[in-house]
Amino acid sequence: MKIRMSEINSKGEEFQFDRASGELNSVLKDLTDSDYNVDLKIQKKDTFFEIKGELKTECDEVCSVCGDDLNLKLKLNFSDMLIEKPVEPRGAQYSKSQASTFSLDSADVAYYEGDLFDLGEYLHEQLAIRIPEYPRHEEGQCTQLEVTRSYMDQVNRESESFDQEKEGHPGFAALKNLKI
Repeated sequence: MKIRMSEINSKGEEFQFDRASGELNSVLKDLTDSDYNVDLKIQKKDTFFEIKGELKTECDEVCSVCGDDLNLKLKLNFSDMLIEKPVEPRGAQYSKSQASTFSLDSADVAYYEGDLFDLGEYLHEQLAIRIPEYPRHEEGQCTQLEVTRSYMDQVNRESESFDQEKEGHPGFAALKNLKI
């Protein structure tokens, strides 16, 4: 979904999207099949636009601790500057130092090209960044975690008792029963 930045007035434009309205369904389908709700406002400032909003949804993930299904509830608040992407002449990456372009790649800046801002891509990126790399249940909610912990405790106790039964170096254990 693309927005024409020239149509944003000085008071700003408010947008609301959800699964029923359908504008973002195809863009967010790889991240969530659940309902979502997006409320945002784009407002013109002096030399840039400001985008502020909130995205609420749920994502089906797999718990990285216990392996069970996990319904991850996400509530994202975002506030970024929208700046028109500067047009660089051919070969420009070699004509400037790295220090002059470093500040443009800030995490709180998003770019639009020409007069169009791809809101769908922006919201997809915001959601993708906020999904944890290793999702997990809240403490005490992993069903298999307690079973796994008790099993690991039992294995650790058995290995400790096995280590205590051995005396001396394990390489000489075969010589212990040797009769001369």
